[in-house]
Formats: sequence, C-alpha cells, structure tokens
Amino acid sequence: ITLGALAKSPSNRYQTAAEMRSDVERSIAGMPIVSRQNHATEAIPFNAPTTAIPIVDGFPGTVAVAAPKKTNNRTRWFFTGFATVLAASLIFLLGDNLFNTGPETVAVPNVKSQTVEEATLALTDVGLVVGTQTPQADDNAPKGTIIGQDPAAGELIELGQAVNLIVSAGKDQTSVPDLVDLASTEDARLALTEARLVLGKVTPKDSDKPEGTVIEQLPAANTAVDIGTLVSITVSSGKVPVPNVVGATQTDAKNTLLNAGFLVEVIIEENGAVPENTVISQNPAADAVTLKGTTVTIKVSKLPIVVAPTPSPTVTTP
Repeated sequence: ITLGALAKSPSNRYQTAAEMRSDVERSIAGMPIVSRQNHATEAIPFNAPTTAIPIVDGFPGTVAVAAPKKTNNRTRWFFTGFATVLAASLIFLLGDNLFNTGPETVAVPNVKSQTVEEATLALTDVGLVVGTQTPQADDNAPKGTIIGQDPAAGELIELGQAVNLIVSAGKDQTSVPDLVDLASTEDARLALTEARLVLGKVTPKDSDKPEGTVIEQLPAANTAVDIGTLVSITVSSGKVPVPNVVGATQTDAKNTLLNAGFLVEVIIEENGAVPENTVISQNPAADAVTLKGTTVTIKVSKLPIVVAPTPSPTVTTP
C-alpha cells in the first residue's frame, strides 16, 4: 500500500482516496489486495494454501506433504497495524497531492450592495483580486455600491483570479430645459416631463411680464441633474406698481401709464393753484401694485374761468 501511494509514476499511484481506503480495509481484514495493472508491488495474501511436493523415493502411491508453517498472529497483526497507521499518516500529510494535481480553487463571495472598498477587502480575504470597475447608472442603488459582479457569487475559480465589478453611478442624469418666458405653469410642467424631471414649487412674483409667465427657475437651464429632480419656478403675478404721474403734464402722464400697461381716464378739474394741464391726482395711487390693464384715473388741472364783474350803471346827475 505504501509503495503504491508513493510510486514514482502518477499512473501507478492510487487515483482516488476511496481506492486506497479499500486496500487498507482489505489489509486490516486479512484479505488479499486486489492487484492493479502496472503496480510495482503486489501484496501476497496471508494464509496462502500450501503446495504439495511429490516425493520421488517414497512408497509407491504416496505423496509427502510439507508440514504447514505456523503463523505468528502477533507478528501479523503488528505489521498490519503498522501499515494502517503509515497509510493514514500518508493520506493526512500528503492530502490532495496524491489525488489532485489541479490548481487550488475558492468560491467567489457575494459583494453586491457593498462599497468598492468593502468588496476589495472581501475578495482579498479569500485570495482573489478586484478586476475592472465599470460604472453604470442605477435609479435604486446608492452611488459607489456594487450592483453586479463577474464571476457570480458562489462560482469556483482559481486563487489569484480577478472578479470584475459593476459599480452604481447613481441615478441617470439629464439637462434642465430653459423654462423662462414660457407662457404658463402648464407649459413648464410639460417641458419638465419631457426631460424626465418634476415641477416643484411655483412662486408668484410681481413683474411686468404677463400674468403666469415664467420669470425664474431653479436649477438654472442646462444644469445636469439626476432624473426625477424637482425644478422650482417663479411666475409673474401680472401685477405691477403704478407709476407716479402727479405733477406731470397730461400728455406725459398718459404716455407713462400706457407704456406701463395701464389704461388712462382723464378728468379735467379747475384748479388755480397749479399750472393748467397738470396732473393733480391719480387713482390708483403711485406705487400701488395692480394688474396690467387696470384703468388709472388722473385729474388734470384747468384754470378757472374768470368772469369780469358787470360794471355798475352810470348815474347822471341832472
């Protein structure tokens, strides 16, 4: 058994542990070991039958038989036990070297959901290395975590081989569209939906733009953001402050109000305290905030008409 296990040629060694164990068990039981082709040594069974040898000079018709040799059971069991212990020791010490000539393998650990640093430690601990790291957008996995690996978890590969990783790059990104000057909140919502973004807070603000017009946005146009990001907008309330036209001439006052988007109503009022054709009051008052198109009433001065007194009749004295 020992010589078979240590045979120089691999083809003459035991090919499996089960084959060697079978011979050891047969040896312990005192049974002959099954011969195998190309073995350098074969065990001879114990208690082999004695061969009868003819005697030439004996009596006619008789055959002399050699006396059976006494077997020393103690010696037999000693060598059997020694061989068993030796064989077991060889199996323990030589291990896979007797039966396995291939490279050592290890199961690939599962590194999904780990960070790159954590995955590197996990692979190093079992004798593997990190291979390529490929970024890939993922709407669910946090940026920098592992979302894929090759080979897969549980596969057996040789020590020192690389495991390629797919790393989450976070959510896919898009560019924020330009919303300023869109006519309404609904127009802004549609533009954002096409860009896979979401309309956020809508804030009204006094502006000379028509009511509902988008006048500001955040984030700004062309900013790269994650898919699904909220975009807030500011829309014109359509209200603007009324210009101050008191003290202006009627013509100047009307032009100022019309250019600001207001309608004008003129009321002439006699007033001798100011020059004629001067605006003496307005409604709504100056700086009042109101919608464009509102009518602003202005009062314009007119000098009062002076009526000459009727001369007293001349009295002639006779």
